[in-house]
Amino acid sequence: MPIFLRKLIGNVFFFPSVIFAVCVWRIFVPQLPSNSGLGWDGYRYFTLVSEGLQSSSLDSYLVLRIFPLLLIHIVFKLFGIAFAPASVILAFKIMNTILITCSVWMVKKIFEHYKLSLTSQLIGMVIVFLNYAVLNFTFYYPVMTDTPAFFLSVALFFFFIRGELLNIALVGLIGAFTFPVLLPMALALILFPNKNIEFVPFKKTSLFVLGCVCCAYALVMGWYLIFVKQEKVDLLYALPLSYGMLPVSFFSVALLYYFMPLVLGNKTFLRLGYFRSQFSANRIVLVAVVLIFFALVRAAIPVNSTSEYTSLYHQIKIHLFYAFQRPMITVVNHFNYYGSIMLLLILFWKKFAVFISRFGLGMAMSILFIFLVFAMKPESRALIFFFPWLMILMSLFLGQYKFGSTFYLLILLINFATAKLWLFFNYDDNSGNILPDGTIDFPNQWFFMNLGIWETEKVWLWLGISAVVCLCLLIFSLYNITFGKKAILFYKNYNPINL
Repeated sequence: MPIFLRKLIGNVFFFPSVIFAVCVWRIFVPQLPSNSGLGWDGYRYFTLVSEGLQSSSLDSYLVLRIFPLLLIHIVFKLFGIAFAPASVILAFKIMNTILITCSVWMVKKIFEHYKLSLTSQLIGMVIVFLNYAVLNFTFYYPVMTDTPAFFLSVALFFFFIRGELLNIALVGLIGAFTFPVLLPMALALILFPNKNIEFVPFKKTSLFVLGCVCCAYALVMGWYLIFVKQEKVDLLYALPLSYGMLPVSFFSVALLYYFMPLVLGNKTFLRLGYFRSQFSANRIVLVAVVLIFFALVRAAIPVNSTSEYTSLYHQIKIHLFYAFQRPMITVVNHFNYYGSIMLLLILFWKKFAVFISRFGLGMAMSILFIFLVFAMKPESRALIFFFPWLMILMSLFLGQYKFGSTFYLLILLINFATAKLWLFFNYDDNSGNILPDGTIDFPNQWFFMNLGIWETEKVWLWLGISAVVCLCLLIFSLYNITFGKKAILFYKNYNPINL
């Protein structure tokens, strides 16, 4: 890499400036026109922004999304700005731009903390930020709480590696009223803050049993939802279940669940000495204070109704049931929404799970919990609070190795293609292109194909083929395939990360 380019990329303001410029450009590109640009969930959020805590639409679900909405409400009140749709949309776009730029700065600091090479930092930025979730959906459908959740997730990781437990607690409390799963994630990091855990592998039989237990959970719950409760796809325009493909769908879901517990495959987590070294009265008190404060704030905010979204059954159903729409639909849509990270997880999962476990039980337990309960939902945007951790961790993991230029180029091309920054289309609320199975055809499918549950069967198929092709290309870039001979890796370990 030329010296000039190294100095440019090495500057702490380079990546934030580039992403900030892209975000400013995205502010002015065409956006979703539905409901005056507010969209569907965005229309409900607009009502809350306008009316604040006195809103008649505030229920037990929306109160857990209230923080960024209340923040904009207060700013508008302070400056006497009218609550018009255009003004609220612009406010969200500006807020999203600021939060994404701050996220870039924190990720840059994380990379510097672990002494990643400039090439690894560049690829890491591509993995974390060059995707549909961050640079496209954020501005096409701006009145959402997704970007604040993304920012808070990055902030949790940032303060975790710095050992700033009070800041983790503060971020967790804010997260509880933005994307509520951020709260237990924060509490886990407070209880288990050690980031340099010795890896002692489980026996293969133990991992096999753990995998089978997770498999059994997925299969039993899937059977219960589909055949006992006889749940149906009840979302308008969503892709219906294919009962003919259910055997393959069950197998694919079970396969994913089987490999999930590898993140806990560290015997250190079972040692009494490890727990003694982690637990302290101060951290336990801090967790208790956070929970009490959350309970008091939640109790102080009046809600007008109880939403079904907050029930345990609904949370289990909505995140697992739709994974059976089509085989591997979850993997396909996470690839489409977040880019190469999904393929990298598949490619390096065994070694990557070991890498995760070295960040401690709090990190590993949080990741496994989210995998088991939330990660199977094909509506990938629902995982916006979680994928920043995976993308940052993967960037750090890859930073331990030196790959060929083809591998890096493929990551860049895959993320650029799936980010779809080049795609502009005219969404039409009055379009009558409804397919026989109830899904929405093109041109509006250009939008719905990124929401997973609402993609058509043909889109699922073509995205699946694209994912397989891209995965094969990544594999070929790593291995020298010679028939009759052992494959030779095209990368080497050159910079083990000191956690």
